[in-house]
Amino acid sequence: LINLRTRSLLWILAFSMSLMGAIGYWLIRQHAMLPYEVYFGLAIFLLILLFAVFIMHWQIKHIKAIYGASKVLNENYELMLNNLSQGVITADRRGRVHYMNAAAERLTGWTFLEAKKMPLHKVYEVVNEETGRPFEHIVSRILKHGMVVEVENNTLLNRKDAQQLIINNNGIPSRDAHGHVLGATVM
Repeated sequence: LINLRTRSLLWILAFSMSLMGAIGYWLIRQHAMLPYEVYFGLAIFLLILLFAVFIMHWQIKHIKAIYGASKVLNENYELMLNNLSQGVITADRRGRVHYMNAAAERLTGWTFLEAKKMPLHKVYEVVNEETGRPFEHIVSRILKHGMVVEVENNTLLNRKDAQQLIINNNGIPSRDAHGHVLGATVM
């Protein structure tokens, strides 16, 4: 949890303290400084060191608070998705299952633990209802073009148990803060 800047600061302070002690010892031996002057300098340095430790503690406390808040948001996000009646599956940039809600598990016949990291086209296999031919997979289109794929009618989902369900097939790209496509969400 300690960032590189804080660690660097601690190393610099530790090195400076050691160097200051060595110089102080040499000055006392050379009678260039009196011991109380060296001790006064060390006392000031220790106050600075304590201040740096306080700042580091403050940073760690804030990092932990931010981490805790993001964890709560993530748990709320998952709870909301699990309570949807519509199946939701997310895939990463390589088209592998990243998340499935309970409705998607019921629709596909796969549990999230079984499907996690599997190629989405194996878990979410869709074919044209009239021809029985597979569509170009929705995630492939989303990742290739980075665009929303609207509702496709006449779509059958091949479940894990070999049954077929008529579904509406649509999806959206998942993007980062800079607009880069990170994956896809299928509903």
